[in-house]
Amino acid sequence: MERSRIFFKASDLIFHYPRNYKRFPDVVRENNLTFDDRYGDLTKADVYYNPKKKQGKYPVFINVHGGGFVRGDKRHRSTFCSFIADNGWFVYNINYRLAPQYPLPAGTEDTLNAMNYLLTIAEKYDLDTDKIVISGDSAGAYYAAAAALASCDENYRKRLDLPFYNGKLAALVTFCGLFDPIKSMCRPTPLDISKNVAECLLGFKIQDDAGNLADYPLIDAINLIEYATEKWPATFIVTAVKDSFCGGQGEMLEEKLKTAGAKVLSYHAKDYNEGHCFHLLPYLKGTKVCWQKLIEFLDTIK
Repeated sequence: MERSRIFFKASDLIFHYPRNYKRFPDVVRENNLTFDDRYGDLTKADVYYNPKKKQGKYPVFINVHGGGFVRGDKRHRSTFCSFIADNGWFVYNINYRLAPQYPLPAGTEDTLNAMNYLLTIAEKYDLDTDKIVISGDSAGAYYAAAAALASCDENYRKRLDLPFYNGKLAALVTFCGLFDPIKSMCRPTPLDISKNVAECLLGFKIQDDAGNLADYPLIDAINLIEYATEKWPATFIVTAVKDSFCGGQGEMLEEKLKTAGAKVLSYHAKDYNEGHCFHLLPYLKGTKVCWQKLIEFLDTIK
């Protein structure tokens, strides 16, 4: 087994309860809606909603979990999704195919297919398809941003041969995301975890000096920051100064979007205990602040 898969599996096991102990009793959860029959359990989604908070059609919040591209599961985001649902949103929490068995762009393809499937159940759940927000954390932020990009940039979509999205996104939300995988991963880390993640994601063996990256067939399409333009949907970027995995990446995307003239807001967590994906830990003071900032942003969509 790839060492990166062992590392992120251990992370899921250690942090599952601290991230998911909080309950929202009025939130209804339905598990394992298959959005792509070709891949079975790999492409399923859970939905969350609170009938008591429904006012007209439900606005939609799509959530894409993190896990270093090689691990993770939708069930590890249950408290976060329940919180969003408890604020009146219909939450669509998806899984996707994982690397290295399914390298880039499989996760982006799955995210887009999940988005299209959502449109087919809009009438059943009374969803407002004009108010769809896509969000992700860490690796999930990459796939969420890539799907958002594919939905508004036909050249990018065709470059990766991605599905056409039949709807329109109202906004993108990212938490501690990485948007330039090479910059983030091809750097010294214990046991070369970052390099191993990059190799899994790309399905490509990287030399120690990374000198062969130019030979990777999609090298021109993996840095999402380079594609940031005014066409992007309204974007809310959450970063953590103490982020040891993706530090600096959200700030780079924010700067590029602002320069391009896109609508972008941000929240930068600075406390000592606000590290990578701190927003998933409900007991942190900073998480409460972050969640409030998120709801304030979502209210502009809702």
